[in-house]
Amino acid sequence: MLKISLSNLRSTMLNLKSDKIIFAITLTILTHFALYIEMSGQENRYPTSLFKLCRISDSDKTTSIDIASDNKSNIVIPLLYGKIRSIKPNSGEKNWETDLGGIIVSTSLINDKDNSIIVQSKIYDKLVIRSLNNESGLTNWQSVINNYTEDDKYYLNQTSDALLLISRNAKVILINKDNGTIISERDLKFILTTTPVKYNNQIYFGTLDNKIIGYSIETLEIVSKIQVATSPQLIFLTNNNHLLFGDNKGETYFINLNTQRIEWKIRFGAALSSVIMTDDSLIISSLDNFTALVSIKDKGRFVWRKRFDERFNADPVVIDNYLIITANFSGKATILDTKNGKLIDQISLTEGNYFYGQPKIIGELLVIPTIKGLAIFINAENDCLSK
Repeated sequence: MLKISLSNLRSTMLNLKSDKIIFAITLTILTHFALYIEMSGQENRYPTSLFKLCRISDSDKTTSIDIASDNKSNIVIPLLYGKIRSIKPNSGEKNWETDLGGIIVSTSLINDKDNSIIVQSKIYDKLVIRSLNNESGLTNWQSVINNYTEDDKYYLNQTSDALLLISRNAKVILINKDNGTIISERDLKFILTTTPVKYNNQIYFGTLDNKIIGYSIETLEIVSKIQVATSPQLIFLTNNNHLLFGDNKGETYFINLNTQRIEWKIRFGAALSSVIMTDDSLIISSLDNFTALVSIKDKGRFVWRKRFDERFNADPVVIDNYLIITANFSGKATILDTKNGKLIDQISLTEGNYFYGQPKIIGELLVIPTIKGLAIFINAENDCLSK
């Protein structure tokens, strides 16, 4: 292979005793040629592609709301005008499509009791919560919350027997999973600043008055109030009884829930956008386009840190040891090695198509919404399935 170094070119040219104009022109031509050779080598730096595209399910009516899946027979896709569609993950064939009316306002939830699909729709001034049969899309039951506005936004979660809805104003509603009847309602009188997260039988959320609240799903009582210095903007619960939260300036704290004390803190340049748990570390992304691997064992040490030119349009996802990142209206997804942050591959769409929405791991498939429909990828060593 031809190897040309820029330093060798320049030193060679300095020895030439030609006219200054010829010297300048020649140096420019050879410099650009050397850069071309160098960049051409970079274009082929991936020995093999890690993922291959199986298909793009044809739909130009998808919304920005995330897809959901039971990881078996359904990918549930929210559509415009209150419609929802189920397709088979492997073939992309339609299972069913249902018109719910109104506007779908949140990601569907798969009922872990019977695999039914829980959907929230806004119809005029009502929030309608429906349970849909996962095989037919027909309604099992529905429950209605009156006097609903978009500012209320209810976060949806579940227990073994009930659905749990928490509004931005900390109104908590418990709904029976089997028939949709409302079991209890309670106003906790907080203003939420984070999405509530579930840990065992408790829900945690940040508040405007600089607290992290722990709420028991079993007793329906507040079990902890952690006073912090600033209003949390994102919280994340690890599997070892610890909580991480970040504020709007990027200050990030790791708290022991048993002692309610801060064990360590680190700083990002902007508010956090996502956190992923991997082994004994956290992959943290922030709104200034940084992603980093942070060691829990080493008290917040940055194992690696990388900045991207484009703003993320979704939370990164991890499959095996690969971190997959998509950016706003980009036709390329970046794949990093989670252990060292090195770029190891890219996924490219055809010209005129762009990623649009949250990637999701469904069984062996990597599913990413695009402006032309769902792009379904699989490990390059495996065959695309049709059933």
